[in-house]
Amino acid sequence: SRRCALQAAELSILSGVTQSLTAGSGFAAGLQDVLGQCLDAGGISHGAIYLLDEAGRRVVERVQVGGPGLSPAELEAHLSDDGPLRLLLERLE
Repeated sequence: SRRCALQAAELSILSGVTQSLTAGSGFAAGLQDVLGQCLDAGGISHGAIYLLDEAGRRVVERVQVGGPGLSPAELEAHLSDDGPLRLLLERLE
């Protein structure tokens, strides 16, 4: 029953993502919607999505829910060569 509940939640999120991205309300609004749905599904009240350029050095799109998020200076520090986001991105490559 736990597995069924998890699959139902996944399908609900995917349906919402599809609706958000096809609604024609714009890319950032669609991302904001998707983020909100994912956070709701996980019972989380704060989160952000940062899309980086191809080099992974500059934020080209940013959406957030619940809280101020990182300031531009904080985000730049996190993406510096020894910053935590940079180190995480390198481990994921």
